Amino acid sequence: MKEATPQEDIIMLLNYERYMEHREIVREVCKKYRKEVTINCGIIQNEYNICSYEETIKFLNQLSYDEFCAFFYTAIGVDEYITYYKQLLDDKITFIDIIENSNIYNIELFKEKMGI
Repeated sequence: MKEATPQEDIIMLLNYERYMEHREIVREVCKKYRKEVTINCGIIQNEYNICSYEETIKFLNQLSYDEFCAFFYTAIGVDEYITYYKQLLDDKITFIDIIENSNIYNIELFKEKMGI
């Protein structure tokens, strides 16, 4: 296995520090909204040709809670959306509001996958 460069070590440390700062919010969102987060991740991975929707869903469903939280934090860029996630946990907005505000993909695709 290749040894990390000093730059990679710094990036990993910064990511870890940011994760620790937002850890409780990330964990609570993952606990309360795992289905929504899973579908959202699957759509995003598929939209950006990283992985198919089906493969992503299968992968995420196999993860433990802790692994899922780590994946969510690193894959979705929680830092950018932390304010939204705080509002979500306070029931001030819905998960659909977050997706609509992000403009990453068509909200109708999310609603279809959620069965809404």
